[in-house]
Amino acid sequence: MGVVTGAQAKRKRSNEFEGSANRINHEQVLCSIMSVFPTKNGARANIPSLSEAGRRLPRIRSGEHQAPHTVFWYDFRPCQKSKRCFPAQYRDNIKYEEGFVVNSRGNRLFTCRWMPKALEPRALIFICHDTAARLVNSGFAVYGIDHEGHGKSSGPKGYISNFSDVVKDCSDHFKSVCEKQENRSKKRFLYGFSMGGTVVLQLHRKDPLYWDGAVLLAPMCKIFDSMRPHPIVVSALKMISAVVPSWRVIPATDMIDKVCKDPQFKKEIRSNPYMYKGNLALQTGRELLTVSLDIEKNLHEVSLPFLVVHGTDDVVADPHGSKLLHERASSRDKTLKLYPGMWHVLMGEGPEDVERVFGDVISWLEDRVGGTVPDSTTKRHEIW
Repeated sequence: MGVVTGAQAKRKRSNEFEGSANRINHEQVLCSIMSVFPTKNGARANIPSLSEAGRRLPRIRSGEHQAPHTVFWYDFRPCQKSKRCFPAQYRDNIKYEEGFVVNSRGNRLFTCRWMPKALEPRALIFICHDTAARLVNSGFAVYGIDHEGHGKSSGPKGYISNFSDVVKDCSDHFKSVCEKQENRSKKRFLYGFSMGGTVVLQLHRKDPLYWDGAVLLAPMCKIFDSMRPHPIVVSALKMISAVVPSWRVIPATDMIDKVCKDPQFKKEIRSNPYMYKGNLALQTGRELLTVSLDIEKNLHEVSLPFLVVHGTDDVVADPHGSKLLHERASSRDKTLKLYPGMWHVLMGEGPEDVERVFGDVISWLEDRVGGTVPDSTTKRHEIW
């Protein structure tokens, strides 16, 4: 077990920002790709992008011997900086911890977990980009991870060499948690916001029977038709990225005002010390485009119970994609919830709307943890 000094903990504490918020907004990267190249109708998709990443951490040096999934945990006070991410009424009931795992490629990946202080967790929730306080207050244990090159994890910032590596890292860490003796009898749910929804769906496809359900918030299941690139553009991107994969030519532009309504929340996002504002690499763009198109083509393969929630006025992730997921998925237990007038970042809506969204999410999870999931002969298709 690693030792963390008081000074190190203090530095971590001063930098901590709601764990999994420190990631690139990948849909906006895709928007940026489309703004560079023409779409099928010959016009340019003039939608800017915002990208987030984090500070650089050292790679494991040759000669350092550590288990692939060793976690170095230390106690940590819940974040006091963000009232929205950690509402005051929840702080006394939550134990927040963080640490690192080492992936198969030798990079240290930042991980975190939120635990109920006084209760045995009812189930395990693994988040791919979002917040946790309300879930923990309802009795769930929540685990998060920063992908390689994102947030507090090491690796070239904002760079994705292969999206499959992202999925594998999440799978390895999440399963290492699930296989602990104290967790083996607990149900396990995936939870993904935005491009994290794509990670969730890929995790499910990797091991269809392992997870008990998924919650998807504004997932990237479909590229807007107006942004869809011409096949020639896709071919060109593949060829150029094969030659100069790390060429950071995809522009990044502030898009916060188009995805989030709450002024204070926007201020918190912009002041995030882990936000990366540079251009994105061609290989990153290629991987995100490829996986998004692949997900859209294979929605019928989704078979686990899921809840998908989406704002109807989202201009980043197409709400129609969530409708298609609900229509095409082979799941026997699937629920779609659309919120009129809401934007991409559902956490950035007004307080009443935020509570409404989380109320729906927690209600869905509680039903499944309580054993009310329909059996294999019963269909449960809901649209709220």
